[in-house]
Amino acid sequence: MAANQIGKTLSEGAEVGGWHSTGNYPDWWEGHRLNKNPLIVCSGVNSYTTRDLIQKELLGTTDKDDGEGFGTGWIPKHLIHKVDRKPGIPGAAEKIYVKRNNGTELATITLLGYEDGYQKFMGKRVDYGWCDEEPPIDVWAQLIRGTIATDGKIAVTYTPENGMTQLVYRLLNECPDNYAIMNATWEDAPHITEERREELLAEMMPFEREMRSQGKPLVGDSMVFPVSDDQISCDPFPIPEHYNQINGIDFGGDHPFAAVNIAYDPSTGIGYLNKAFKQRRLLISEESSVLKKQFDAKIVPTAWPHDGNKQDKSSGKVIADLYREEDINMLDKCFSNPPEPGSNEGSGGQGVEAGLKMLFWDLSEGRLKVFSNLDEWFKEKGAYHRKDGNVVRLQDDLMSATRYAHLSAVNSDGTFRFAESVKKNSDFMRPIELNLNFVR
Repeated sequence: MAANQIGKTLSEGAEVGGWHSTGNYPDWWEGHRLNKNPLIVCSGVNSYTTRDLIQKELLGTTDKDDGEGFGTGWIPKHLIHKVDRKPGIPGAAEKIYVKRNNGTELATITLLGYEDGYQKFMGKRVDYGWCDEEPPIDVWAQLIRGTIATDGKIAVTYTPENGMTQLVYRLLNECPDNYAIMNATWEDAPHITEERREELLAEMMPFEREMRSQGKPLVGDSMVFPVSDDQISCDPFPIPEHYNQINGIDFGGDHPFAAVNIAYDPSTGIGYLNKAFKQRRLLISEESSVLKKQFDAKIVPTAWPHDGNKQDKSSGKVIADLYREEDINMLDKCFSNPPEPGSNEGSGGQGVEAGLKMLFWDLSEGRLKVFSNLDEWFKEKGAYHRKDGNVVRLQDDLMSATRYAHLSAVNSDGTFRFAESVKKNSDFMRPIELNLNFVR
């Protein structure tokens, strides 16, 4: 995952064409090696880009139908056994057969485009796959399926122009042990001088500069919280006993269960998000155990979303009550946004946009800080974005739990919420005298 025009396609062309297809590995090569008669699948955005980029690296020029230019790429001409043409695409190859071990074996390279559809990738036993630019998730799934019987490997060379997709998020934030991700920037490319870098950046829109020059994902149309991590983070510290605390949870199910704890300094009104937890496939009893052990949830009140008013399918009980049976101190009612000044409690509604606006202002103006060691929280915050003006609800579990907790604790004017109604919850949210700097 790297910047534009720094040699991603060229380097993978060398690995696939020069080494994997021929079996002629350099003495210094310590990476994966393919055995006899491998099937290699190479794919790009469509058949034309596959021809113009991948095929050119492997075979050489593609502008002559007679194949005179073949052999000027990474596959030596004397090792090209046969090239099958792709119907309807001038100059394009569909299959390349490469001699290995003096011609006693053949490697088969199949060239496809994502626009051919995932069906074209079905049924193939893939020894090695190369995707030039990020593949659609259904194509990726078929390539992975193709490696089941072969223990094959897949390589992707791309600049993340599609933003924080499912695949990009998985590579960046949930990278399994059998994956590796490498990043390269313009600073790593000697052919792009500092002067040239400055010229190029000046020509680009601000929102795309990091993506094109550093290989960082383009995050949709805009970030939900366009505030730097340095501005909102703080060094962890022991939470004093007199700080007021609240938990917030986002229920699991088809996405991870998430929980946060925010502690408020009574003298300043500043909240400190100091704990964050996220995990999939937990039972309510297991979630409750985490809440009690890590979040002191038998005492500290817990804010929860309206999903908790639904009935559990297996028991028929209200979901929030199942947590109460586990001794979790759930707030009496589900989350709602703070009411307008002078309006009744509960009249704020549950609109996401209204809550995000209040949360953004509190983050940007220093009323809510986040402990710097909460890496998972910052990953989510960095990926939380809008597309076509709408919030993308992908991997937003900790962000939701934060919204429920913080906006259940403070009013729109910065004063504490529920100061009287939750006295039973271990003196939670005592009224304080706020510095005017912390009033919106």
